[in-house]
Amino acid sequence: MALPKPKQKKQLPKKKEEIFQTSDNNLVAQLVEKGFHVVDQKPIGGKMVYTFAEPKSLIEKA
Repeated sequence: MALPKPKQKKQLPKKKEEIFQTSDNNLVAQLVEKGFHVVDQKPIGGKMVYTFAEPKSLIEKA
């Protein structure tokens, strides 16, 4: 019998900050209001794509 592969725990992310990328202006505004900060922005395919990092305060509370 083959042993089942051990399931990987997905509870703790390895990165300290969650990264989000979006070109949706409405979503950008919502993320900024929630305390996310833009770490990068660049035009891709005619749209401005924003890269967000999750605020550390939210990570510490989680």
